[in-house]
Amino acid sequence: MDNVFSRALCDGQKDLISFLKKHPILITAAIIMFLSATTFCEQNYISAGNAFFILAGLIALFLVISITLSVHYGVRAWISCVIFIVLSVLAYVFIVNLREAPRRGAFIFIVGIAVLFVIALALAAFKKLTVERAIILLFLAGLLLRFLYVLYTSPSTRQHDVYNFKSDSGHAGYIKYLYENGHLPDFDVTTVDQFYHPPLHHVILAIWWKLLVNFGIADGYAQSAVQTLTLFYSCVCMILSYKIFRRLSIKGAGLIVAFTIVAFHPTFVIFSASINNDILSVTFILLSILCSLKWYKSRKLIDILAVAAAIGLGMSTKTSTYMVAFGIGFLFAYAFFKDKENRKKYYLQFGLFLALCVPLSLWWEIRNSVLYGSPFLYVPLLGSGGSWQYVGNVSAVERIFDFSKLFSSPVFDQWINRGDKLYNEYNPMISLLKTSLFGEYINDTSFPTITTPAKILFWNNNILVLLSVAAMLFAIGKLIYDKKMDELFVSIVAANVVMVVSYYIFCFSYPHHCSENIRYVSPVIVFGAAFIGKALGEVKSLKKPAKAKGSDVSDGARSAKFNVNGYVITLTVTATATAVFAVCSCLVFLLIGLK
Repeated sequence: MDNVFSRALCDGQKDLISFLKKHPILITAAIIMFLSATTFCEQNYISAGNAFFILAGLIALFLVISITLSVHYGVRAWISCVIFIVLSVLAYVFIVNLREAPRRGAFIFIVGIAVLFVIALALAAFKKLTVERAIILLFLAGLLLRFLYVLYTSPSTRQHDVYNFKSDSGHAGYIKYLYENGHLPDFDVTTVDQFYHPPLHHVILAIWWKLLVNFGIADGYAQSAVQTLTLFYSCVCMILSYKIFRRLSIKGAGLIVAFTIVAFHPTFVIFSASINNDILSVTFILLSILCSLKWYKSRKLIDILAVAAAIGLGMSTKTSTYMVAFGIGFLFAYAFFKDKENRKKYYLQFGLFLALCVPLSLWWEIRNSVLYGSPFLYVPLLGSGGSWQYVGNVSAVERIFDFSKLFSSPVFDQWINRGDKLYNEYNPMISLLKTSLFGEYINDTSFPTITTPAKILFWNNNILVLLSVAAMLFAIGKLIYDKKMDELFVSIVAANVVMVVSYYIFCFSYPHHCSENIRYVSPVIVFGAAFIGKALGEVKSLKKPAKAKGSDVSDGARSAKFNVNGYVITLTVTATATAVFAVCSCLVFLLIGLK
């Protein structure tokens, strides 16, 4: 019987946990498909019938868990049966209360976080809470936070340039056009708002919408369920970030801190419900970085072609994906000039890279330019005439160096036409900090209850940003001091610098408040988290000098004590800031959901 269960559940070779760890994206897709199928990504769509399917899914999960405990972990059969029965009863109680809950999304989140917290405490009590298990629990908490936001955020709520599915313009209108017509726009795409964007993301959402309708799902439910894909992309970004951190040799506490920042960062939570093309482009950017790190170690053709495909598909989603090429280009150039004996191999690989990447990246621009005479790499400009968003009248010096409003204005993004806001924020860095946490629509005017945790979140995030900059400089300084080269880390630094510089260039080329948004350079969040995680490891591994002759207390001993204390202090400050960040992020989105 044990062999039967092994073959059925574990691919006949490894236990279930090993199988799940090997295929995290597939497992994530299965989880999100289940959540979407039972809620259609809208808390008000959780009916009695849907609640039944949630209960059935939970019971099936508990059955798998109980069998796995018995087959692979030596738990007695009767104990596994008791565990299954207890969990099933708790699931029934959960479903009964879920149906009565006025804010079902918040209820699911609170129960889910409580369960994860109890599991963490139990693992810690039995000394089984490894770094790997902590990452899994943090991932599930991050997924729950994203799902909470999706459940109370419709495809027309707190979106960027989306409008709604009744519109013939905006990202929603773009998706609707593809859904209704079944082909790419047959006109100059610069004449309709947002249609100039490359179509990959919009095509995928249109196909998903059509697939749901063909299965008999009503249009309203199907339109809401398109957020299944954006929720999935946001969760995949957590997985890709984790893999990038591991490739950068970030381990232990540094890995937990770095992953926690990504798992609970409000930008990725907001992206999970945003049906524009931002989150898919970020997914491809992170994938291209991961593939480039893998290629640098393997130097295999398949890996460099994966980089080309990721960049090309990213450019087919959003043209700003090009910014990642500079960091990846550094790795290519360094490998080429250092490995002189294999130049011929690189000529072939780089040639095939360009042959795949360039057509995938530019086909949309070339098509529109040839067929309709559309401007190449077109980006609309609002102009300085009648736009209330225009900030070009503020001097460049003020825009770059004036941080006075950081302390005198609310922590939320400020627009001149919203409530009692008196000006458009003109400092790109302040806007970057504010929009990274609250986007453009989350503020104390709409949600008064979030004011206190939002303020703590904002200033705590500023501390983390400063720590990330200090961590980057420290890690670079240590590389210089040790006279060694960490090509993978330097490529991330290069990508980060290029994105920040490109962001400032964009803000001044298009001097409008809406240009100053984190969504144009959101991968810097992952880079910043990586810097902190990397620096924690570097601080921990600082070398200690040898014992001094003729001394009762060696210099080495004093240095060792100093290094240990320095690491403990650094870790305590960073971990505390990260924990406060995660808690406040959860509170902000939970309070919004409870309104």
